[in-house]
Amino acid sequence: MSATLLANDELFLQPWFLPKPTYLTLKKLLPSSQLAKTRYYFEDYGCLKCCSRTALYGSNGMCVRCSIIVRGRIAICLKKRFRKVGVEVNRAPLQRYTKRLAKAKATEASKMR
Repeated sequence: MSATLLANDELFLQPWFLPKPTYLTLKKLLPSSQLAKTRYYFEDYGCLKCCSRTALYGSNGMCVRCSIIVRGRIAICLKKRFRKVGVEVNRAPLQRYTKRLAKAKATEASKMR
């Protein structure tokens, strides 16, 4: 594979999984089609991760459940890499996220009863 193709693949789903202030700044600069492409994918084919066509849309082309899982995994991967190179990570955003994750999980479980 060429380096150009790999670079293009790397950018295909960007600019997602960014800090909120950065995302909001970029969102103002991007055309609406760029922002909606993963939503369009979800509408046409279902969740990028689990392929469900009946689940509710979450974000980034995934259903709510898969979006939560992937964002959590990304946070853990980043934390691990930052720790490896000695970068201090502010734990507050991750703690807020895991609290929201636990709350969402509890809400989902209560709906299943």
